[in-house]
Amino acid sequence: MATAPLTADDISAKIQLAQRLLKRENDRLEELMGFVTATRDNIKHLEQALLEYRAVINPSPIRRCPPEVLGVVFQFLVGDYGDLIAISLVCKQWYNLVLQDPWLWCTIRVELPNNAKWKWKTESWSRSNRSYISKCLERSGSLPLKVELDFESLMNRSDLLVKLLESGLRDTTRCTLPETDQRSIVSWLCECEGLPELAYRLKIFSDWDVDDILGLVDEFIGSDAQITSRWDSLDIQFPKSDMSDDLGEQLVGHVTNLSCLRIAASYCQRAHNFWDLPNISALEVACFCWIKLLSLNPASLQRLSIGFCNKRHGFSELARFEQLRSLTMNVAKKRSALSSPEHYSMSFPLLQELILKGHIRHIPQTNWNCPSLRRLAMCCTTDQIIDAYNASNWPHAFPLQVHWEVPVTHHDDWEVSVIWSVLELFLLLFPSAENLSVPLQAKDTLVDLLKELSNDGSLPPDWKTISFHSGNGENNETVLVERIVGT
Repeated sequence: MATAPLTADDISAKIQLAQRLLKRENDRLEELMGFVTATRDNIKHLEQALLEYRAVINPSPIRRCPPEVLGVVFQFLVGDYGDLIAISLVCKQWYNLVLQDPWLWCTIRVELPNNAKWKWKTESWSRSNRSYISKCLERSGSLPLKVELDFESLMNRSDLLVKLLESGLRDTTRCTLPETDQRSIVSWLCECEGLPELAYRLKIFSDWDVDDILGLVDEFIGSDAQITSRWDSLDIQFPKSDMSDDLGEQLVGHVTNLSCLRIAASYCQRAHNFWDLPNISALEVACFCWIKLLSLNPASLQRLSIGFCNKRHGFSELARFEQLRSLTMNVAKKRSALSSPEHYSMSFPLLQELILKGHIRHIPQTNWNCPSLRRLAMCCTTDQIIDAYNASNWPHAFPLQVHWEVPVTHHDDWEVSVIWSVLELFLLLFPSAENLSVPLQAKDTLVDLLKELSNDGSLPPDWKTISFHSGNGENNETVLVERIVGT
C-alpha cells in the first residue's frame, strides 16, 4: 500500500516537532552538565575541607602549610620532570597541587644524557621527552616559558673516535701510561688531519639520531611557530658536532621574543650571527663572534656576559650599551701581543656589577666611567693578576666591594709573596671600596698585610670589612678591619 506524499504542512509540522524535541534534549543536557559541574565543585570543596580537618588533628607542620606556600617551595625544589613526578607521589594533596600549579610547568628542560649511561633506545628517549614537552605546554597555560636544551654530549664522528681511543688508553692492562702522556696522545689524535676520514671508514656513528633531535626542537617551536611567542628565556648548550649549525639555523626567526638568552658551545656557529634579538635584556654568550652586538637593542639590554678574545670582534661596540647593570667579560689569552694598544672610553652610568675573568692584561686600555658601580669581581689566577700589575688598563672605577675568586680548575701553590702583592694591589688600587672578599687561603697573608699598612699609615680609611670564602664565591666569614688592625 503506497503512502501518500507529505504535504508542505506535514513537513512543517515535523520540523517544529523535531525542533521542540531537540530543544528539550539540549535543555536536559545543559541541566545534567550543571549537575556535573556542581558535583565536581562539591567534591573539590569536600576534599579541601577534609585536608583542613586532617591538618587540624595532624601535628605535622607541612599539613598546615598553605597550598600557595607549598607551590613556591616546589618551584625552588624542582629541577626536572623526575622531581615533579617524585613530589606528586607523596600524597594526593601534593599530586593535585603539582597538576594545578602552572608555574611548576613553565620551565622545560631537555638534556641529552651521556651515551654510556643511557640504557634506553633513542626512540624511547625521544618519545618520553615529546610527552613531557606536551604536558608542560598544556599545564603551563599561557605563562611565559623558560626553555633549557642541553645537547653537549652529541659528538661528531672524529670526537667519538678520539673518545673511544682515550677510553682504550685508560683501560689498557698491557702497559701503564702517566696521565700526562695520555693527554699528549689524545691531543695528538685531535690534531690528526686524517682522523675524520678514518672515523668515516670505521663507520663510527652516534647512538643519537639527528632527525630526532631536530624534531624534538620542533615541539618547542610548534606549528606556525605559535609556541615561540611564549618563549621568555632560552638556555641552550650546543653539541660538539656538525649538527650545531643546523640547530642554530632551525632557531633563526624564533628567538625574537626572548628576554633572556644563554648560549654555551665549544666552537663558533655561523648561524648565531643572524639571530635577531630586539627585546633581549640578559645575554650570555661565549665570545663576540656568537652574536652581532650591533643587532641588539641598547635600550633593553641590562645584563651582558661575553667572551673577549680579539680586538677585531669590536670591544668598542660595548660603549653603545649605556643601560647595562651587569657586565661580565671572560678574557681569553691572545696569541700575540698588540703592537699598539688601543684606548677606549667606556661610560656605563647605571652599571652596578663588573666581573672580569681570565687574562685581564689583554683588555684594551680603557677609561671606565662607572659612577654607580657597587661590585668589582675578578675570577683570575694569581699569575693573571700579577701580569696585569704594571699595566695601565686596570679598570679605573670606584666600587664599594672588590671580590677575588680563583678558578676552580686552577691549582695554586699560594706563595705568600705572590698573594701579598695581589692583595696589596686591591687595597691600594681601589681606595674607595669598603669590603674586600678573598679566598680563605689568603686569610693569614691579608691579616699581616692589613697590620703593616695600618702601621705605616698607607691603609685607605674607607676599607671597613674583610670577607673570606672557601671557593664557592659565597662569603663564609666577615671581619671588621678595625678589629684586625686593633684600632
